Amino acid sequence: MSATVRTVLGDIPAEQLGATDVHEHLLMRDPVLPGDELDDLDRSTAEAAEARAAGIAALVELTPPGLGRDPEGLRTLARRAGIHVVMATGRHADPHYPAGHWAYDLPADALAELFVAEIADAVRGEDGRGAPLPDVRAGVIKVGVGYWSISPREERALAAAAAAAAATGAPITCHLEHGTAGHEVLDLLEDAGVAPNRVILAHADRNPDPDLHLELAGRGAYLSYDGCGRARVWPDSVLVDCFLAVAAGGGAERLLLGSDRARAGGFHAYGGHPGLAYLPRRFVPRIAAGGGDDLTRLALVDNPARVLRLG
Repeated sequence: MSATVRTVLGDIPAEQLGATDVHEHLLMRDPVLPGDELDDLDRSTAEAAEARAAGIAALVELTPPGLGRDPEGLRTLARRAGIHVVMATGRHADPHYPAGHWAYDLPADALAELFVAEIADAVRGEDGRGAPLPDVRAGVIKVGVGYWSISPREERALAAAAAAAAATGAPITCHLEHGTAGHEVLDLLEDAGVAPNRVILAHADRNPDPDLHLELAGRGAYLSYDGCGRARVWPDSVLVDCFLAVAAGGGAERLLLGSDRARAGGFHAYGGHPGLAYLPRRFVPRIAAGGGDDLTRLALVDNPARVLRLG
């Protein structure tokens, strides 16, 4: 396996990635989030810099093409904020694309061609179809499924992601709606030749079931705990307890951390709360208090470096 992670500023050795937030959005215009666009480069850069000052060295930006992704903006942000940014190619779950959107009905072979080109050659601008942007490449493949459902379009995207992962060695991150259908996603990807240890299951903690998480981790998949700071759903203590239970049960080497703010209302720089620094300043210390510094390092440094490698 290669020891390289692909960032918007070029490839770096995996051991240089540092403390990594594996699920964020920095520049995005998603139709399902009207009025909450992340579309101000200066403000998004200030937010990333705040996360950097709080101890985060790398952000995985999981906005796929067609949803306001801004590759050139991400390069500028990474330079200004002094932070590593791993950018996604891919296709999100169906509800994020209105009927008639270019990505809505794209067949699997065309999707795979796009994903491979954006990882191996150069990204194709915001909508995935423009002229190549020299020296800007994606480092992870983002896909998504619904609540206990995988539509035919989403299944095509999973097949395309599997083909692109085989061609490029890039890992796959899959959005699980409310943490459901994790086994089903792994089954489809395994049938297409993708080992579970190349898959990150985003939003696993939206279904805080430690026994389920241990099953998924036992298959080799990585679990992204990216829902901290959402008290209207449940307090952080629920997620901390689940995280620590999975670690104690043998899943420590498959745990990852993020916060998936995704909205302008969640960024300090846009006038919202709790901000990207909530993860390192407020949530991570609770993991460390319950599980120790070694567990914290696994989740923030060692595990991301392992799964985000191209190989």
